[in-house]
Formats: sequence, structure tokens, C-alpha cells
Amino acid sequence: MEKACQDAIKTSAEEEADLLQDESFDPRAESLPFCEKNLHEQGSDRAKQLYARSLLLSGDRIQSRALIEQLAADGEPYANLVLGFLYSDFKERVPVEAITHFVKALVAGDPHGAYGLGKYFELGMHDLPDYTQAAAMYSLVADDVPEAKFRLAQLYQYGLGVQRDESSAVKMLRSAASSGYRPAVDALRLLNEKKP
Repeated sequence: MEKACQDAIKTSAEEEADLLQDESFDPRAESLPFCEKNLHEQGSDRAKQLYARSLLLSGDRIQSRALIEQLAADGEPYANLVLGFLYSDFKERVPVEAITHFVKALVAGDPHGAYGLGKYFELGMHDLPDYTQAAAMYSLVADDVPEAKFRLAQLYQYGLGVQRDESSAVKMLRSAASSGYRPAVDALRLLNEKKP
């Protein structure tokens, strides 16, 4: 499998949304014959999704975005997630579109849709931060999405939108870290370094 296809599989929805906007993006691959022939022509949503990612990694943001938008219109959850992150970004902020795409991803069965909504509320991408709504969204999927568990732990650690509970925060950080989520591993290390 070509490197572009391998890299495509590893790219997260948030990274994908960032790459769609990054004018200085340095492509990781020069050609996509394997992906184009073996993935795009299969016709499945997963094949098209990987092909869109591969196009993005090769530097073709316009064609990649068009394919992602087509997949989202067809109800593909991951594509809706990518567009949710794209439309919640500061460069292309369209709150109604962001929320719509996150909800579509969630309704289609992707728990990362609730994570996206939580992050949207936590960072105040529409107006002011709404930590209570963020905590509610993260709580819905914390057992399935390490990123959500990590962000929920941070809310508990600082008492944002929830009652401050450092013990629960540490338990959640440990759980997210045990899933291999690097920011949780780093946060635990910092907490341990602060202990006398």
C-alpha cells in the first residue's frame, strides 16, 4: 500500500479539517495511483473516505473537500465529523453548519460527533464557552472516546461546568491514558511531577 494510503488511515477528523484549510501544507505524498485505482473505484463510502484523505495528503485540498462534502451529503458519519470540525474552526466558522454536521455524525452512530459538540461548547465557538453543555456532551461518549474522557477530566479538575472533583479527574485521566491517548499520558506525568 502506498504511503499516502497508510497516512490517510492514520489522519483524524480534526487533523483532516486543519489540513483542508492549511495554505502552507506540505504534501506527504506525490502520487496516488494505488488509492485511486483500488479505493475510489470500489465505490464504498470507506473507500471514498480513504481516497479523499489520500487526495488531501497529496495536496489536493479542493478535490478532497468536494469528495468529503459529497460523502457528508450521503450521510457518511466520518465525513460529517470532518466538516463539523472544519466549520467550527476559527478560519471557517459557521456555527450552524458545525453543529449540524456534528449532530449528523452522532445520529449516524459516530460517538466522535458528541466529542465535537463538546469541544464546540467548551471552546465557545459560537459565543461564550458553555462548560455545562460541554461536560454533558463529553459524558455521553467518555467511555468510547478517549479524547472526550480527557477533556471531561480537565473540566472536573478545574470545576468548569461541573463540581470540581480532582479524584474523578485523575481517574478519568488514567483511563484515557490507558487507551494510549498521549495528552492524557502527558497530563498524568505532570500531575505526578507536582506531587511532593
